[in-house]
Amino acid sequence: MRREFIAPIIASCVSLLAGCSSVQQEANGPQVWATLVDASRGSTAGDPTLGRLVNQPIQVGKNWQLVPDMFVVRACDDGPLNCKMGVAKPTVRVTVHQVAASQASVSLTVSYDVGPSQTLTNGLSTHPLSTVTMSIPKGATPFSSHVDVARTVELPYGQLRKVDLPNGISVGLCLSTTPASVMPPSGACPDGTLDRFAAAMAAAQSF
Repeated sequence: MRREFIAPIIASCVSLLAGCSSVQQEANGPQVWATLVDASRGSTAGDPTLGRLVNQPIQVGKNWQLVPDMFVVRACDDGPLNCKMGVAKPTVRVTVHQVAASQASVSLTVSYDVGPSQTLTNGLSTHPLSTVTMSIPKGATPFSSHVDVARTVELPYGQLRKVDLPNGISVGLCLSTTPASVMPPSGACPDGTLDRFAAAMAAAQSF
């Protein structure tokens, strides 16, 4: 029986995730606040779900792209002693199409790559160019895979919706129209989302 295990590793970029993301913006124009949630489930029952939140305003017609985290994942055919390893890198893009009083039309696309090594590049003008590279241990048997996911929905404000990816990794999205910045602990998501992270992600509807 094939089993998959996850060891999350934070892709440490300047100012939390700011160095790993890009967003299109113009002066003036309607916008929403978006909170992206990323999560990884543990390798055995009872392990905690690990993840975090990041926030960004997005104007209508524009998009926000980021790599929230990278994770070392293992795929095991005959128990934990016969495993292949890879580094998972989900690249997420959020595009806002229209905003209304209670919801927004939004697209969430994820390009999910697993390989023996992955690199993030911080190329924002406000920070020096830098890279973060993660690789599987020397001597480990590698595996590679790729999955593309694309969803477009009418997302009610304040609701958490998620996309489940291979290897126990998932990403979620919440939106808000508040004119002020929305920040953790829960951002645009329902209050207490970060405090009850595993339960919130488990209960979230899929895109």
